[in-house]
Amino acid sequence: MDTITHGLFGFFLALLVAKEFGFEKLRWPVVAGIIAAIAPDVDGLALLFNESGFYTYHRVAAHSFIGAILIALIIAVLFSRLKKDFIKYLPLALLGVLLHLLLDFVTPAGGVQLFYPFSTARIALSIMPAPDVYLLAILAAGFVVFRLEPTKHIKVAGYVLLFCALFMGARFALASYAGQQVNEMNGESFLLPHMFNPFKWTVVKPDTGYYYISEYSVFGGMNPPVSLAIHDGPMIEASKKAKTVSSFLSFARFPHAAADGNVVEWYDISEGYGTFTATVTLDENLNILSEEMGL
Repeated sequence: MDTITHGLFGFFLALLVAKEFGFEKLRWPVVAGIIAAIAPDVDGLALLFNESGFYTYHRVAAHSFIGAILIALIIAVLFSRLKKDFIKYLPLALLGVLLHLLLDFVTPAGGVQLFYPFSTARIALSIMPAPDVYLLAILAAGFVVFRLEPTKHIKVAGYVLLFCALFMGARFALASYAGQQVNEMNGESFLLPHMFNPFKWTVVKPDTGYYYISEYSVFGGMNPPVSLAIHDGPMIEASKKAKTVSSFLSFARFPHAAADGNVVEWYDISEGYGTFTATVTLDENLNILSEEMGL
């Protein structure tokens, strides 16, 4: 999920539980809640040191249950240095970090290694796009109401999080129904939520040598699939030796490569073309001249 959604969830979570955890003032627990709700994405800093590192480390250790506990402990220690309230900050920080994991888990973007280091499986519920404009609208409306009625912050936060939970529950119900219908018509398939239409999905079915891509709508049924050949060949095989591509392939759900001249570009069908890419330039002897990652 996007950073703004994560941060707003942390904001409203802190407003809701701060008094229950014994905080008299809201300022620092709200700051801690926002930081905790964003903190797991610290693994994105791997991009500063190594382009391939982003695909290798993003949504791995920092997005696991063990990582959540460690991050919450660090945040609680840092904030308790200010106010000596470690026992108050720890549950707040832990809830914020776990909320981050939940929001990433419900999106299709690469999956989350929740059980790292015991398992490196990337899992995702894939019921919501990232970002979800409707979820953002609920959070934004709640923030406006909070600014108008700051003394009713607990009530406002409770309603905002309740509406978000109901919306996510509705998304889950729709995705479950759509998945059942599509699998009956098309065999086992992967559904990608539409960015703006909660009743519509892109359907991806991997098969030998091809991806079959279609669209399904609750009201319109499923369109005829279009086949997308999974290309192979010397250039594409050579591009796999690049560190960026190797890391990308460990992250992507449905990797696809396209060669244009001496350039091979990889992208993930589950993310859409242009999002999460790896590009390799080769010479005439298939030696790697350059490689780069795109986000």
